[in-house]
Amino acid sequence: MTKTGVVLKIEKKYVLLMTSTGEFVKVKLSSKTLKLGEKYTGVIIKEKKSFKHYIAAAALLFVFLSGGGAYTYFTPVATIEMNINPSIEIKINRFNKIIRYSPLNSDGKTILEHLDIRNKNIDEALILVVDQAKKENFINANYIAQGKTISVKILSKDKSRTINLDKFEECIAQNKINTQINNNGQEKKQEFYSNEKNPAEGNNNNSVDNKSSNEQNKQDNMNDSNKKSQDKQKDKNNLNNKTNNEQTNTKNNELKGNPKIESNIMDNSTENKGEVKSDTSKLKQKP
Repeated sequence: MTKTGVVLKIEKKYVLLMTSTGEFVKVKLSSKTLKLGEKYTGVIIKEKKSFKHYIAAAALLFVFLSGGGAYTYFTPVATIEMNINPSIEIKINRFNKIIRYSPLNSDGKTILEHLDIRNKNIDEALILVVDQAKKENFINANYIAQGKTISVKILSKDKSRTINLDKFEECIAQNKINTQINNNGQEKKQEFYSNEKNPAEGNNNNSVDNKSSNEQNKQDNMNDSNKKSQDKQKDKNNLNNKTNNEQTNTKNNELKGNPKIESNIMDNSTENKGEVKSDTSKLKQKP
């Protein structure tokens, strides 16, 4: 029979584990690279009842002994706040293992209802949270395209302490999600889409804005086209008027330079004056 738990003590041939239910068990050691605080699965070593009591007593000693064992494992050294939205809070120990976590809003509660990240490495756990958020449709194509950002804030009393999140950052890059990480004061951003530019289709607000903008541009283009046509017609009319004036002036100059035409004009003018005078005389004589 095998058991899985957190490594509390390592000996040459066996490992002392604490399971998720708080049970202390002794299992066979099969890995030479095993470290305190890691999750380990091994075959249980059968012991007499008296020895089981010894194991329990020894485990309790770890809690009170300085600097090691269970006390060290269950002592939080940093707090991680993750906001997608959903939002959650995570407490980790010196081994970067999660010892406690809780939701900060109702969406965070929805995520954690289907997820158990206790005793997992924080780098691995953040990836699991993102995957669960995708399953719950908190993160989708529209979320990514709108340029929304996942924020991770790590706070520790030890200001020199930073946490390796290489796997999480790689996962985020593959999914092209904007991310902002504050690793105990050290800022790091990954940005793939801007909040001002939304390449996603189906965004109602941006679609309306784009439609209005397109209609306005279309109207402006029509107005420019009409204005150009009017200016072109105006130039054409001015050119025609100029041509007509030039032709009229040329004709008048030709008439002035012809003596026969000028004589006829003068004769016609005299005759017309005589006719007018004759008519006037007749009007005066009428009783």
